[in-house]
Amino acid sequence: MKPPESDVSRLLHYSDQLAVALQLADSLIILLLLATLLFAITYFYFTGRQPAIAYVLATYTPFQNVILPLILASTVLPAAAGIALITLKDSLLLCGLLFCLVHVSRISIQRVDILGLLFIAFLFSNLILSDSGAGPSLRAFRSFSVPVLLYFFGRLSLQSNQQIQSFVKWSLGLSVIVMIVASIDYVFVVALHESMLPSPQDQLSDFYGHIGSQETYIYSKGFLGSVPKLVGPFGNNLITAAYLRAIICIFIFYLVQSKKTLRFAQFIFLTALFAVSALTLSRFTIGALYLIGFLLVIQDRLWSVTGKVLTVASVVFATALAWNILAEVATTTLNVEDESTHGHVSSIVVLGEMELTVFGHGLGFDADTGGLTRALKGEGYIRQFMPELGIFGIALFLSFAASVVLALVRFRDLSISNIRNLPGRFWIALPLIIEILHTPIDTGIQSFLANGLVWFLVGAVISAERLAVQPGGENSRDVVPV
Repeated sequence: MKPPESDVSRLLHYSDQLAVALQLADSLIILLLLATLLFAITYFYFTGRQPAIAYVLATYTPFQNVILPLILASTVLPAAAGIALITLKDSLLLCGLLFCLVHVSRISIQRVDILGLLFIAFLFSNLILSDSGAGPSLRAFRSFSVPVLLYFFGRLSLQSNQQIQSFVKWSLGLSVIVMIVASIDYVFVVALHESMLPSPQDQLSDFYGHIGSQETYIYSKGFLGSVPKLVGPFGNNLITAAYLRAIICIFIFYLVQSKKTLRFAQFIFLTALFAVSALTLSRFTIGALYLIGFLLVIQDRLWSVTGKVLTVASVVFATALAWNILAEVATTTLNVEDESTHGHVSSIVVLGEMELTVFGHGLGFDADTGGLTRALKGEGYIRQFMPELGIFGIALFLSFAASVVLALVRFRDLSISNIRNLPGRFWIALPLIIEILHTPIDTGIQSFLANGLVWFLVGAVISAERLAVQPGGENSRDVVPV
């Protein structure tokens, strides 16, 4: 039986009204987000948090993969506007750099700065000489240059202890929100086997290339298949893991620089960071957590003997609870029985089969197909980027990264007599040390979302420390102590 004609007309009318309402809602959401962005920049500027763009960037980046899918799913925005939104954090970074270059009166050039500038110059020449299309070449340039640009943004923007401490406290506050969102989403995944957060993969794949389904990051392939992983607002458990372990080190940096000891509330915060990081089930992160925990426990000035005993007891208890999972992870990893481990091992094994070039074939080149489009095959930095950067380019970048670490860490810091009182600059460099060790099997060292905060802060701390050793220098009374 057909519905009456009047009912059909009424339904069509309601559907048209609903479509108009949804379109209006899309417009209002976009306007609200833009107004929020402008308000944030204005607020940070007039409250003395300089540069304001750095705070906006730090606030936006952890939640990009939640905000972008909502905006890009809008029916109001044209495709070109979508691309502009995808590159929002890159645009903010460039604007921040330009602002600093205009307003900074002086800065002493260090050896590490020269290496960074040489790498950017190398990328420019490789971009110009590349035979690939503009799209793949520019995406590759953006990806490779991000760590260096963030480092220089930090070098030029935050140059005093007060500025750094203020920015660090803001970043730690944001990490609380990240953990809350990630934990609530994890409950949804455990209970309903589905994330409550929007998946950014479909919307971002056209710009970044194939980046996998969200389910790939929630459930493992080949091991622990039924055990969900915490992916958080990044939509990727590995990015979330790298971000959280960096936050742990930044928090310890804050405590050391502030000459504070771990109190109950801070102990709870640190415990939550460790717990949420472990739920990502990133094997490299779990190993890093044990390393960080060991270094933390042996520190003399951070906490009491009682606190150390409670921490060790907590770690032993957590390890015992997760022993079956940890044992299965260790077994499958050592025996190369799962897809992820096989991919990591292959990234190293295939190096002997790769064509080695001195300067690479140009940004955007894909050695796997012989074509001129950028691929995401291979998991190691050397394996994935040798065709584009060549031996010289990879050596130059890794030399830059190592020089950043050496500008902060002294060999005497790691001596038997000093390792129990590690300085703050060691803790801010530790996430970068971990990523450098990770480069044979991973490319996270250049991830904006995972390690952008680290690259920014190491640049800032190097600037502050250099000012500290200049007698009578500007801000010499308010800098990060050596």
